[in-house]
Amino acid sequence: MRVPGSPESEIVFAIFLDIAGYSLLSLDEQFEISDSLKSIIRETCLKSDLSEMSLTIDTGDGAAIIFFGGSSLAIDCAVRLGLETKTRGIGVRIGVHCGPIFRVKDVNGRDSVVGPAINLAERVMQCADPGHVLLSAAAADATMATGRWNEFIEDIGLYQVKHKVTIRLFNLVTPECGRKELPTKLNAANMFSGQSSKNNFTEPERAFVGRHFELESLVQRIASRSDRLLTLTGSGGIGKSRLALEAAKLVEPEFADGAWVIACDELTSRADLVAQIAGTMKIELSEPSTKELARELADKQVLLLLDCFEGAISHGIVLEDLLKHGPEIQVIVTSRTLIGLPREQEIVVEPMSTQKTGNVLADAVTLFIEAAKASIPSFRINKNTRKMVEQIVQKIEGVPLAIILAAGRLRHLSLSELQDQIDSHPLSVLKRKSKENDRHADFARVVDDSFRLLPIALQSFLMALSVFRGGFWLEDVESIVMDYDSVLDGLSELRDNSLLTAHVIEDKMRYRALDVIAEYISSIADPKFLEPIRESHAYHFSKRARALRILYDAGRWSDANSNLTMDLGNFRRAIDYSLRTSNSNLIDELAGSLCRPLMEAGYRSDFEKLAQATSETSNLELLIETTGLRGGVLRRDQNFEGAERSWLERANYCRLAHATEMEADTYLDLADLALVREDQKKADEYLIQFAEIEPLLPECLVLASGQVTRAKAVLRNGDKESARNFASSAFELAKRLPSGTQGFYVWVTLADVFNQLEEFETAVRLCCSEIKQTIEGHHYSYTGLLLLKLATALEKQGKVSQCLTVLEIAQRIPKSLSLTLRQQIRDTRQKFIEKHGIELLKTAEVTNSDSDWQSSAKAFASKLLI
Repeated sequence: MRVPGSPESEIVFAIFLDIAGYSLLSLDEQFEISDSLKSIIRETCLKSDLSEMSLTIDTGDGAAIIFFGGSSLAIDCAVRLGLETKTRGIGVRIGVHCGPIFRVKDVNGRDSVVGPAINLAERVMQCADPGHVLLSAAAADATMATGRWNEFIEDIGLYQVKHKVTIRLFNLVTPECGRKELPTKLNAANMFSGQSSKNNFTEPERAFVGRHFELESLVQRIASRSDRLLTLTGSGGIGKSRLALEAAKLVEPEFADGAWVIACDELTSRADLVAQIAGTMKIELSEPSTKELARELADKQVLLLLDCFEGAISHGIVLEDLLKHGPEIQVIVTSRTLIGLPREQEIVVEPMSTQKTGNVLADAVTLFIEAAKASIPSFRINKNTRKMVEQIVQKIEGVPLAIILAAGRLRHLSLSELQDQIDSHPLSVLKRKSKENDRHADFARVVDDSFRLLPIALQSFLMALSVFRGGFWLEDVESIVMDYDSVLDGLSELRDNSLLTAHVIEDKMRYRALDVIAEYISSIADPKFLEPIRESHAYHFSKRARALRILYDAGRWSDANSNLTMDLGNFRRAIDYSLRTSNSNLIDELAGSLCRPLMEAGYRSDFEKLAQATSETSNLELLIETTGLRGGVLRRDQNFEGAERSWLERANYCRLAHATEMEADTYLDLADLALVREDQKKADEYLIQFAEIEPLLPECLVLASGQVTRAKAVLRNGDKESARNFASSAFELAKRLPSGTQGFYVWVTLADVFNQLEEFETAVRLCCSEIKQTIEGHHYSYTGLLLLKLATALEKQGKVSQCLTVLEIAQRIPKSLSLTLRQQIRDTRQKFIEKHGIELLKTAEVTNSDSDWQSSAKAFASKLLI
């Protein structure tokens, strides 16, 4: 989780290349060959249509090319570069790495990047001879996940490069480029190619998949010898043992006396631990004492991997004694809880990534595919089934053991059936038959093993916390769970036992248990124990929902959507409780607070469930809102008849509640809907109904909305003069009234009308003025709509470069604000590019990408108003 104020990292593919022997050339030769290489780089990027998704940094005798798209694009480019430089007789070496970077500005204020991806790409390149294309393990793993280049990639071993960084290298050789022979530098400095026989490694059940960044980091920390006791912590099934074993296999040649895996899951005493280490390493002791074992290992250069150490935590002093007397001993521990030793350094193993990077499948998806193939060799995915797999691994939150167990069920279930079962009965699915005492055959058992390690009081506390879904704050627990002595101490202990994770978000610690863990814990808890806690949880989050709605109504939609997404699981639990108990007051409270945010954020099924639950309420104000929102949803779905029925129902509720303004506004919605359907007669009928109650209205924004709707109606008949008069009337009305969300609707619609009247300059000035107002009032969704209207006006004026700049600013609006708005922006931008050509992207006016999109929008709007 990012620390607020720190730069945001992103994963990219980096190509680093340089000209071999450049410094030995004369100055004229350097200029000539450098110009030739730059020409090749420009032509290659243009041929690949990469100009929009890549960034090239000139390094003098070469370049670093950063790819923000998928790995196939990076490898395509590397192969083309290799071919073109070979054809023109330029000796170039190429290195490719996949890793994190940070976007920055260079000394001239231009876009640039810094970070590990570039540094490691350069180190990979430095291992190459002219003509070689070398890949790091991270780049190779990501590339091979696409399946396109597998036959051309060869693992050439583990090597130590600059600053004693240890990396595994791969050679890319295609018919067009690359060299088959091993680079000469690697022949000379092949420090880790030999294999030691001093280990007790067993062949894993399946190949190591993904986690290349975690693996590289762990290998480098072991190789540096600066941290001699590394403890990998995480919940059961998270992949601690597999990651540690893979790292141990890679670094084993560095240890003269080998690397040894010590199984600790069945140890019960200190003597057992000593005997297990000695027996594994075939060391004979006169007695199983720590002192004698330390003496035997004192001069050994050895790596000890103590696996599943959580049951032997109380005997951790043995490890401290070994490290104290053996300066060349390195220890890796996998455990669900920290040992608590002074020199111990924790590495938290997180779930596998469930989000793809560019065109590269997420690690969790790749693991699922590999595990599925182990069960059904013919298993393949396509575009449709990939979506199901992505949803499955997201549901089980990227936990490797859960993924493997779920994939194994494909022997008995279709992918669609598996998805349904994971949604409804995850714990019953996440198991397999096992003839032996396989502790990894049942995910529920893995969780139970961790649960049973806790003291009774802490078990009860964890059961209480199982009511949460998706995370919680300290104050949430203090409000809901009030019968535990020290909430903070309890959370700390559960975090130390890897049953909770903890991340800082906006200067506050956010705790959470994986949903599959919480699911199991709640399943073994006494329902009578949990019921009052569930009730407290539901009422607590109904209050949280009220606070969220206040943010929403104040126009702080981005903040509201962020809070909604963060606590969506808890809001769902509160809704489910209210429906299960038929608690009408709680249903009304939650519906009144959450229906609009859920709808606008795109959580349609949640919105429908909650809106449907209000159908029997006597709260007319709530019925007015929910029927109005349902009409809006149906309209977006182009179910115009359904939308009309819902809004007529809303008009009836408004009459019963004597809500005249809302009733009038509903007739305007119905008239606008009829105009969309090109039903002029029905539009006129609804405008007549509006006119009948218009005299009853005070001077308000609904009157301005009426004039705008009339302007749109007469425009359909080609009556521009009447439309202009109605628009002017609406403009004057809106100016006299306080600003608000409905007022912004009027301005957005007016901008549309002025564009249709071809009064583009008026539309531009109106949009620019209101863009500033909506941003200052935090009404960012309306800002986005105004940017789209502004883009239309500028394009109609022939100012296509300025139009594109507006669309590029709008493109930076986060999806957390509104999924619907983001889709509108993407569609508009795509149509613009299709109409004017992708080359126009280069002519867009430069905006400050370091500033947020709101600042860029305000600055550009102010510029246009001058």
